[in-house]
Amino acid sequence: MLQNLRAGAASPFVKYGLFGALVLSFFGWGLSSGGFSGMTGLSASAVAEVDGQEIPLQVFEKDVRQFTYKQNISTKAAYDMGILDQILQSKISTMLLQKHAGSLGLTISEEKIAQELHNVVAPYVTDEITPQQALEFLLRQQGLTESDLISGIKMQLRSNIVREAFFPATLPTLPQTLGILNAASTETRDVEYLKLTPESIKNLSSPTEEDLGAWYEENREIFRIPEHREILLARLDTKGIESEIVISQEDLQAEYDAIRDTLLIPEIRDIAQAVFETEEEANSFLSDFRGKTPEAFKDAVLKSSAGEDGYREKESWTRQDIPEDMKDAAFIAQKGALAGPIETPFGWHLLYVAEISPETMLTFDDTKNQLEDDLKAVRLDELLIETANRIDDNLAGGTTLQDLARDMQLRISTYGPFDNGGLDENGKSALQDIASDRRNILNKTFELEDRIPSQVFQLKNGDFAVLQVSKILPSTIPEFETVRSEVSKHWVKELIRTRLQDLKENIFKDVQSTGEEPDLKALAARYHGTYKKHNALQKTQGDTEESTLPAKIRARAFSAPLKALVPVWEKDGLYLLHVTGVHLGDDDPETFPENARAALSTELSEKRKNEFTGTLEQTLRSEAKIKINDGLIARRFGDGEGKETP
Repeated sequence: MLQNLRAGAASPFVKYGLFGALVLSFFGWGLSSGGFSGMTGLSASAVAEVDGQEIPLQVFEKDVRQFTYKQNISTKAAYDMGILDQILQSKISTMLLQKHAGSLGLTISEEKIAQELHNVVAPYVTDEITPQQALEFLLRQQGLTESDLISGIKMQLRSNIVREAFFPATLPTLPQTLGILNAASTETRDVEYLKLTPESIKNLSSPTEEDLGAWYEENREIFRIPEHREILLARLDTKGIESEIVISQEDLQAEYDAIRDTLLIPEIRDIAQAVFETEEEANSFLSDFRGKTPEAFKDAVLKSSAGEDGYREKESWTRQDIPEDMKDAAFIAQKGALAGPIETPFGWHLLYVAEISPETMLTFDDTKNQLEDDLKAVRLDELLIETANRIDDNLAGGTTLQDLARDMQLRISTYGPFDNGGLDENGKSALQDIASDRRNILNKTFELEDRIPSQVFQLKNGDFAVLQVSKILPSTIPEFETVRSEVSKHWVKELIRTRLQDLKENIFKDVQSTGEEPDLKALAARYHGTYKKHNALQKTQGDTEESTLPAKIRARAFSAPLKALVPVWEKDGLYLLHVTGVHLGDDDPETFPENARAALSTELSEKRKNEFTGTLEQTLRSEAKIKINDGLIARRFGDGEGKETP
């Protein structure tokens, strides 16, 4: 990574990402071994410590804030429900798996990290949006820094690689299981049905005014129009505030001086590996290799007994991060030299030192742009909180929202009237341009009293906002004359269903009176229905006449008992299903579709991997030294006193 910082990477996108990961990781969370006051003003206090590595309060607080904003709950509520403990325990688990991966020598190449980063932003890239712009958009949307994102990617990859090291991509499945599943999945059925529709009803009467009036009085609630509300939404111009923030050179220099001791980048070595099954194979390679470049080392390993499976792409290591049993050998060897062989649970390792970057102190010029961005971010947070508090204080003091908007440059938009589902009188969404905050807006709208503004809250795009109900349209039931046509439709629909139900009862009586299997074809003729028969009906839709069969009817055909007459209501009428034959598929496991076989193996494999990971986490926790500062967490997020938990 350091070479990219100094000489520039081939790809501008990768260069930016890796530069950010390298620099920021030494300023706060990431590769540092403990918490400290970095350039963003992180507190030295820690909410937890895992084998000497601290989780700083403000890093944890950022995770908590991201969760509570998205779920629209307070941090106090999250604390009371135990959610904060779940967040903390998840972070501890990831740290333990990451550390375990490093102790096993499981490495992640820069190329892999860059590829994962590319995969994350790729869906946002268009002809008008560059990868860099897409990345910045994603970071703003999620409330992350680039360091947060890359650190998260790396930690997740290390967690995954532990699982993959112990299990293949898929695990074998018993042939008998495959045979049974194949037989069930390829089952077919012979099905016939009689469909009754409105056309099956003779002498369907039209309703009188008295019929409609009486039906309306009995079912008035069906036509109730729910309460609708109109709101004013005032938003704080975050970009305007941000544009006015200026960080002086004196402030930058003072911040640099304050954190200078943390800006020492230790020696970094780019190391590729070859892993052999035996010490003899490793020594043989060591004595034969004469190459002078990383490319020559890789080519030689691929041609050796180690092969492709034994080659490990180069990865950047500090002396602190590299596995303990490799530390001395890796940091004594010269550039271009081989070190080892070293035995680990995976075999005998040879380490090739591809590049050495000496210990470096980042200068003021190296860091001033990042310092300025971080100080601006801190100042923006402070200003936003100050402004939000002033807005709340002014509103509580009687200032109207309109006056406050004028004095503090708030943008006011009017929405509605809409119901508690966000729909206007025409059934269309009234909150289209704030759809991501729809649920939060609706909750506040129907909790507030008329003309009483809400407290300041944050939208998902980061803007601060205030909401006020400006108009309430009470729930009403329209007069009969205004909904007469709808009443008529309901009346006719209900009559049709009742008459079809009567026809079904008559058909069942006819079948029971004969004591024989129903003759649906004859019954269809008698009751003016439609008769259809499908031989060897498949569970999934094909390209034949059976494709027109509704999905609900097809599904019921495969759950209905053999020979029984089963009624099923559908939009186009009442179906009377009769299953006349069941044919199981081939139980030969060799005929089980390859794609289905692979999917099943993958599903079972993932289940076993998850079980293994849970067991591994329990073991790692029992061996690790974990301390949790319950007191700090309780004081910051709860309302009680806690204590340090070992």
